[in-house]
Amino acid sequence: MPDAKLAQVDFSAGMYRTGRRDGIPPNGFYDAANGLIDGLGSVYKRGGTAYLASAFGAAGLRFIWDGWTAAGQKTIVATPSKFGTVAAGSVTNINGTGMTNPGRAAVFKGKVYLPGGSTYDGTTLGTCEKAVSFYATAGNRVLAGEKDTIFFSEIKFEPEKVTVEPDKYAANDFHKLPGGVEILGLEGIRDRCAVFSTSGIWLISGLSKALVDGVGNVQQSLDLYNSNFTLWGNAGIAGWEGALVVPGTDGIYLMTLGVSSERHGFARISDPIVETYRSYVRSGYTPGQATVYKGHYLLPIIGAGDVVDLLVCRLDLPGRPWTRLEGNGAKVAALTTRVVSGASRTPELLGALYSSPTSRPITCSYLEPSANVETDHDGSQINFSLTSRAITTGNLVPNLVRRLRARYELTGASAPTVEAQVLAESEQAPVSGAKWGAFKWGGATWGTPAELSFEGLETVGTVDVGGTTSHVWHPRRKRRFVTFRLVSNAKTSKLVVRSLEVFVRLTGRQ
Repeated sequence: MPDAKLAQVDFSAGMYRTGRRDGIPPNGFYDAANGLIDGLGSVYKRGGTAYLASAFGAAGLRFIWDGWTAAGQKTIVATPSKFGTVAAGSVTNINGTGMTNPGRAAVFKGKVYLPGGSTYDGTTLGTCEKAVSFYATAGNRVLAGEKDTIFFSEIKFEPEKVTVEPDKYAANDFHKLPGGVEILGLEGIRDRCAVFSTSGIWLISGLSKALVDGVGNVQQSLDLYNSNFTLWGNAGIAGWEGALVVPGTDGIYLMTLGVSSERHGFARISDPIVETYRSYVRSGYTPGQATVYKGHYLLPIIGAGDVVDLLVCRLDLPGRPWTRLEGNGAKVAALTTRVVSGASRTPELLGALYSSPTSRPITCSYLEPSANVETDHDGSQINFSLTSRAITTGNLVPNLVRRLRARYELTGASAPTVEAQVLAESEQAPVSGAKWGAFKWGGATWGTPAELSFEGLETVGTVDVGGTTSHVWHPRRKRRFVTFRLVSNAKTSKLVVRSLEVFVRLTGRQ
């Protein structure tokens, strides 16, 4: 009787950390550490990082921003005690009070409005008239939110002339949320502003107009959009294709506010990882400064004085699959993008290292692995692993798992290898719930608690430039369910896992 072949050639469903391991979709997997999903549904190892500039003190960075100011393109970073600008490989201190936690800035007319009340026009660090925790821009106004009040800057409407005054706030130009609530974040969308509060999401509309017209008619409105959502942290909000990715306390949502999307413009995208995500919220962790880069939403998770995880969602693929990054190059409290000046307009991903004594900004080549970024900024290894779902071998009985065959592309200057491992026999019964939570995410090295104990197999896969060779391991184990893990801890220029095939000798009916 020939062996039964169980194949997986598509990994586009991404990582599933919710429910039973044997319930993961056929095109999903249990975990991918330092793995990302390409447009063909394969999993590839992330690229490394490089220092962007010298150290800026020893307290760790909490914020990074890049964009155009009145004085040209600038990169701003912040420690818990000061602000600095990055240029020519060094950071210049521009003083100020810095930021103790990650946050998000707003920009209007060449001036950056920083959480806490500082402003920067590319030359001078100043102070906003409204020193608050949250800023946003919408409808040619700067909005400032604190406690239950949203102030909006002045626009003078005169005959045949409109004058925008972003640094002036009229005494009566504000909205106050009802019900004794607190503002948790702001985000401007065209001439509207989404206000995240302890009572849900409110929308301020008509901000391009005066609060009332010349005869007293109300022209702006304050409406409750969603009463059941609580924002986890303002720093985790990021924009993508006219929508917002917003991290709530019960999950991460995609919020679309188009003309025809009001009824169906709020969808949770974190269901595959919701149990792990909610465990972070319950643990008192906080989101770092998120960003969207080339269709990938990157969200740092900060807790216990460290970056414990870096979650990645590929927004531009069906199903919006998840993976995660770890290691020293993923220890960033804040991420932002910049466009390099010049004809190519090449985009870059920048990160701010969180922990002391490495208060340095870095360039993150996560999505662009190559021979130039085989390690992270400090020379540390990038450890990759892909853990499969619990594969049912057939007939609901233990069957002989004879072979594992993998197809991958692998190159690197140091002759890298791929090791295959199989989950220990005592762990073959699919589990769910808290037992999965024992998996150690975000550590500097790969952590394997007893609940997920793997055994190494006898052979090691070698370099494969074209990805055309079949690499075979022989588990020779009887399993009702089998879980494999592919590991590569060497320096690699390229590692892409294309397919997995499991060959099973069926025991027969029982």
